[in-house]
Amino acid sequence: MDYDGKEVNAFSLGAAFLQHCLKQRWIVHKVEGKMHIYLVTPEGEKALSSEPYNFTPDKFMKRLPKVD
Repeated sequence: MDYDGKEVNAFSLGAAFLQHCLKQRWIVHKVEGKMHIYLVTPEGEKALSSEPYNFTPDKFMKRLPKVD
């Protein structure tokens, strides 16, 4: 796509979306030591997996490493 628009900071955009999800109570924020963890709520899973987002759990949930 050829578009001569303004550049966007993807990290700022992502942070704004996280804030939106927190306000909607679709996710909750936990701090464990230096780690910031975001957990999806049941309402969030329903909202994010429907229009206009269409995020399925495999797209927005953290994948845990496989343990052999």
